Order: sequence, then C-alpha cells, then structure tokens
Amino acid sequence: SGINAEYGGIPSAGLVTMVMVLNAVNLPVDMISVILTVDWFLDRFRTMTNVLGDALGCAIVQRMCSEELAAMDREKEYVKKQAGNNSVVFENKGDIEMGTST
Repeated sequence: SGINAEYGGIPSAGLVTMVMVLNAVNLPVDMISVILTVDWFLDRFRTMTNVLGDALGCAIVQRMCSEELAAMDREKEYVKKQAGNNSVVFENKGDIEMGTST
C-alpha cells in the first residue's frame, strides 16, 4: 500500500517497484503472479475508498456552500439584466466586471 501511494495515477505501478525491491533484497520474484492477483483485488478496495471519499467531500462542500452559490447565481443574473444589450459581462475569478461591447 505504501509503495502504491507513490504512483497514485498509474494502476498497479507499485508492483514494478516491488519487483525491484524484491530483487534488491535477494528475495524470490517467481511468486509475483500471486502478489499481482492479491494486489489487483486489494486495488479495487483502494479505488472504491478513494472514489467514495471524493464523492463525500463534494457532497459536503456542496451542502455547506449551497446558499452562497445560489446567491452568486442570482447576482450574476441581476448583473446580466442590468447590463442590457450594449454591455458585455466578463467573469473573473468569481468577480463580475462590465465592459462595453464594440
């Protein structure tokens, strides 16, 4: 698990490192197929935990910020209505700026 943490974006990349470590300490590498099978199974649980954590994090942020996000949407619509047809509304990092269209 600790070896796989180094290669988070590449599935089962830790096995390559594990083979090098096994060779470095003179341990047999011929049973790597067993390790690969077990690691494949455990990797599914690591992935599930990672995805579940990301989903819960998104849900918590959405719940905590829903009022602020709705207020920002209402402000954006108000500014667009106030701008009329002769102005262009530019958004910059959450701030709303108005400019004249040419």
